[in-house]
Amino acid sequence: MNDPNTPPDPAKPSLHFDTAEFASADSLQQELSCTACRRPLAESDHYFEVGGQRMCTPCKDAAIAVRTGSGAAAFFRAWLYGSVAGIAGCGLYYAVLALTGFQVGLIAIAVGLIVGIAVRNGSRYRGGWLYQAMAMIITYGSIVTSFVPEIVSEINKASGAEAQNPIMQVVVIGIAWIFSWFAPFLGLPQNLIGCFIIGIGVYEAWKLNQRVPLVIVGPYAV
Repeated sequence: MNDPNTPPDPAKPSLHFDTAEFASADSLQQELSCTACRRPLAESDHYFEVGGQRMCTPCKDAAIAVRTGSGAAAFFRAWLYGSVAGIAGCGLYYAVLALTGFQVGLIAIAVGLIVGIAVRNGSRYRGGWLYQAMAMIITYGSIVTSFVPEIVSEINKASGAEAQNPIMQVVVIGIAWIFSWFAPFLGLPQNLIGCFIIGIGVYEAWKLNQRVPLVIVGPYAV
């Protein structure tokens, strides 16, 4: 226990509760930066909050331009990104289905997430029913297309050597792909769980592309 009569040791730092240190206005301004470009907001007189994020005026204008830009370009970009993601998801789903013989629910959900994120990024976060429908169709198509090799195999077994003709094989693949879109429902009620799993993946893609309003508040003084 310390003796109150003992003088303080000058080598040890002392605590002072009767004084306080405040950061200067200049240092606080330097700490404030634009969320998008990372530039200090002190370079301008004001800033905005875009979707809850601090942004300088150029970045705020850029965010508005992204949402209000060419609708055709956004649609094509979202379709392209979603299609690439769908092909990757189809390969993943088929690989798991071929190796295990089962529809793994987590893979269907993963396909929905991959496609949903790709469509959302391609549309530049526009969202809305158009991109929700796109994400749902691509997700469902990605999952059911993984059934095509198995359907083709069954058709070839039933048709015999005639189906080995290259032209005939193209026709068989086309028929199998069309048939695959109805295949999950043909096994009902035994395939009820499988349809439910696919529904979860489609729902995830739909949810990721809901329209989120671009809320802009400001300007605020720095």
